[in-house]
Amino acid sequence: MLNLAEFKDWDLAFSQLGSKVSELNREDEWFDLEEFFCFGIIHSLRDARTFSAFSNLVKFIAPILAPFKIKKILASGIDFDRSLLGYYLDLASESIGRSQLKDLYQDFTKATPRKIYFSHFMPDKRYSKWGRLGQPFAEPIEKFIDKRKLLSNYHVMRRFSGVKVVYSDVKSFQELSKNQNVSLNEISRRTHHDYASVHRADQSLKIVS
Repeated sequence: MLNLAEFKDWDLAFSQLGSKVSELNREDEWFDLEEFFCFGIIHSLRDARTFSAFSNLVKFIAPILAPFKIKKILASGIDFDRSLLGYYLDLASESIGRSQLKDLYQDFTKATPRKIYFSHFMPDKRYSKWGRLGQPFAEPIEKFIDKRKLLSNYHVMRRFSGVKVVYSDVKSFQELSKNQNVSLNEISRRTHHDYASVHRADQSLKIVS
């Protein structure tokens, strides 16, 4: 399983999601989608192309991200940039609106003056709103993301199919971890769902399998 706190592993996960600027990962490995987003707040500042690719991805997958899981992960003690989170939430809100993100804005964002970032690009008003200067939001997405690979990704495909988040996470964990006998406690910890929800999902999935 990938350790998304490490840039190399996060970048491998990004490759699975269709990133054209990441190290190629030929084998699908399990990772948590919301955890990928949260650590992306940190890792996306690696360079300008990673920043552009991740910005495009955030806007595209915003409808399938679970705000309650993002809140839980951020509250666990990740050392992230609150102004940068605000920028990514603004991008997400362009796809899903601000109401679903209200708690994240309120609890975790902060507009604080920062050093100029990628100053050789024209400033993006959405970015400068959070006290930064940076490159404009890059269009089209195809420049940075392979959409066919993204939409065929196991996590993304199940989420866009309308499957409840906990069912999608339990199923993908069991399929991609290559260990069907993993404990429900471990799945609960890794997917950031409470045990009762994981247990119900597992029981339901066993009925239809």
